[in-house]
Amino acid sequence: MIIDDIGVDAAAYYVGMRRPFRIGVSLWATRSPEESSTGDLSLSWAHRWKRDFEEIAYVVVAEGTPVAWILCDGTPVLPDCKLSPSAHRFQMMIAPAL
Repeated sequence: MIIDDIGVDAAAYYVGMRRPFRIGVSLWATRSPEESSTGDLSLSWAHRWKRDFEEIAYVVVAEGTPVAWILCDGTPVLPDCKLSPSAHRFQMMIAPAL
């Protein structure tokens, strides 16, 4: 079940619970990512995304860019590449919940 239109403050809670959610079109999380969706990731992080893809259990997407993902073994991945200001803000907001 996807929680629609939660408040931005609640996003970290849902990330911590590994639950799918959506805040408008700008921030969402899913257990079913799409492999082709690398958004604004740098080339090296896009390669990492593709390498990790089969092992991704949960992903948080901000403005079409995966800003964090959790591997099946529980390892969190937080790309440290340049993102748009709002995507970076979302990333920093949910990072403690990873």
